[in-house]
Amino acid sequence: TTHDIFDEGDFVAVDGGVPDDANEDSVEVANAKKRKNREKGLNALKRRVLTLGCHNERLQVVPVHWKFPKMTFQQLCFNWNVMNTKENVPPYSLLMRYHVSHLKQGSSNLRKMKTIMTVVERIGRERGCWYDGKNWNVVQVHSMIEGVAPDLQRLLNLKSSNRMKELSWKTIYSKMSSVNLFGGKGNGRGRRRVG
Repeated sequence: TTHDIFDEGDFVAVDGGVPDDANEDSVEVANAKKRKNREKGLNALKRRVLTLGCHNERLQVVPVHWKFPKMTFQQLCFNWNVMNTKENVPPYSLLMRYHVSHLKQGSSNLRKMKTIMTVVERIGRERGCWYDGKNWNVVQVHSMIEGVAPDLQRLLNLKSSNRMKELSWKTIYSKMSSVNLFGGKGNGRGRRRVG
């Protein structure tokens, strides 16, 4: 047997069925509501683009043989905000630790990516180039990168914003950490002594 899974918001409310003493009109109205409800549910299924699978003893949103690819900072920004339809992977911003805990350093890498993107989001909001919606597109991500690049270039002491986009995301993480962009006490590296 197969079971359809529907989102709560995909249904039209139907009041408790049809009473025994209902006339033909109320039966038709109730049946029409049921049909409309079912059609909305089926349409919701058609709109879905991710396929879930069960592996590593969990229901997963990432394919069984998928792993984080080697990425530049620019590619991280795109993967963080836009779904990879070719590999059937949601935007990384939607991934949770348990989705990637089966990968070698998966949870750690996801945490580092999130830390980078938190800084990028903060700068993007300050510059007015951060899109607040859930469904980013390639143009919005590109515009956001262009908006935050000058500030990141200055903060990371890089000569070119183009060079920054080409660096690996792990190098950007190290540079952000060394200049203490993550806030908090950090590990002490990159702090400038006054006096």
